[in-house]
Amino acid sequence: MRADYHHQLDRGYFQGRDELLVDIIIKHGKIFESSTGTTHKGDIGIKNGQIVSIAEELPLDGKIIVDASGKLVLPGFIDLHVHLRDMNQLSKETIRTGTRAAIHGGVTTVFAMPNTDPPLNLHHVFDDYSRLVQEQAYCNVGLYCGYPPLPPSQSLGMGQQEFIQGNTLHGSPGEELAMLKDKGAMAVKIYMERSISGHEWNDDATLRSSLQEIITAGLPVHVHPGLSRDGKRSKADFDRMLDSGLNPLEAHDQVHSVNMEAEGLDRLLALTFQVSEGTGIVPHVHACHVSCKEALEVVKRWKLRDGINVSCEVTPHHLLLSHDMFKGDETKAKVLQPLREATQRECMTEALRCGDLDIIASDHAPHTLSEKLLPFTAAPSGFPSLDIYAPLLLDRLLGAGFTLADIITRCCIIPATMASLDHRKGRIIEGHDADLILVKQIEPRTVNPGMFESKSHLSPYGVIGCKLGWQVTDVVVHGDLQLESGAFTGQPLHKLPLHRKIVLE
Repeated sequence: MRADYHHQLDRGYFQGRDELLVDIIIKHGKIFESSTGTTHKGDIGIKNGQIVSIAEELPLDGKIIVDASGKLVLPGFIDLHVHLRDMNQLSKETIRTGTRAAIHGGVTTVFAMPNTDPPLNLHHVFDDYSRLVQEQAYCNVGLYCGYPPLPPSQSLGMGQQEFIQGNTLHGSPGEELAMLKDKGAMAVKIYMERSISGHEWNDDATLRSSLQEIITAGLPVHVHPGLSRDGKRSKADFDRMLDSGLNPLEAHDQVHSVNMEAEGLDRLLALTFQVSEGTGIVPHVHACHVSCKEALEVVKRWKLRDGINVSCEVTPHHLLLSHDMFKGDETKAKVLQPLREATQRECMTEALRCGDLDIIASDHAPHTLSEKLLPFTAAPSGFPSLDIYAPLLLDRLLGAGFTLADIITRCCIIPATMASLDHRKGRIIEGHDADLILVKQIEPRTVNPGMFESKSHLSPYGVIGCKLGWQVTDVVVHGDLQLESGAFTGQPLHKLPLHRKIVLE
């Protein structure tokens, strides 16, 4: 409900009342209190993008009043693993549609991966993408970069010419990384299965020297672990497994095996430790989308070592889906890391419950429907999930015995800390940024990708008829009401991406 602000202004209603006037008041909500892990009924006053007051009842006037009766008021979710596409992939997603999908799903801060076209591994491309974020983004956006590219003539990577063509490195990789960091890159992403920079990550010397440059630059490493493979060999293996009676998702799981994931991660961690040992630098390596017990054991073992900081994430689909659930439309569930067997899914759920998995991240990876309807080996990996992110996690995790505090810790508090944003995001505290979502329970509805804000109108959850009993009704981002009663009311924030130097001050 919006206050009749202009009518009251005409009457001089607010004259002499500036100290009592805020931009937005959220009233009568059940506010999540991070210090206790409980909720309490109250009001929240928002002014100049920040939470300025929290009380059982605020004696304030608001330009906009949001009635939160019967709703939970939560910190906006923070997603450290999102693909926003744009540039030469406009048919898949744009920054506008991807960040609107985030708002729709209760996510107020996303961190975008660099495997765009062209990739974000040169400072001038990073600049161009940052300007697009400033023009189009409806939520807070941070950016990762890729490792600076080899010249096309020197590329040792398999099938990477489409990424590196025309993107020539001037100067050394270290100089380029320093510029990328200065322009706001939050971390460097390494795709061990398919380099976006033309490097052959299967070669220890190449990977070791690149890690040395990243560590020297003072940037974290986010890794998609695995081994790069020749596409023809992978297809031959896939076809052989189909002939043996496996379905496409099972064969995909075997081609990109749990051992490849675990061994690739262990190898990168060992090389990182080697190049940093004795330097006084403690590097941070973050393992993306851990999907199996074998990779989790690697993470747990390295977390016990001094001299290296290791963290990890799990996706909703590796918590909730397994390849046995699909008897058709398998390409819509094709993803990397693959969906694993049910016992691995159960292992991930228990690892989240006991704290071995640090955070949840979506790996929102939109593609066009026509691409996802190609034959399995030709169809791209990934699917969208931002539009249903908070409702999905609230519905499934609360239903599995997790507490609301468990979810907020892994979707808001720890992600904020990992991104060095915990001084202003991740909790509902006076003085913090006003990034808030209102959610309510509803009669369960089947996931309908046709209602997504993302350009990618497909979902494995829709394929299996998943029903969700939670809805995001209202979203505030940095004090702007972006979603009100389920309808978009806001505009792009016109803010540059989150900048590493600013974040760390």
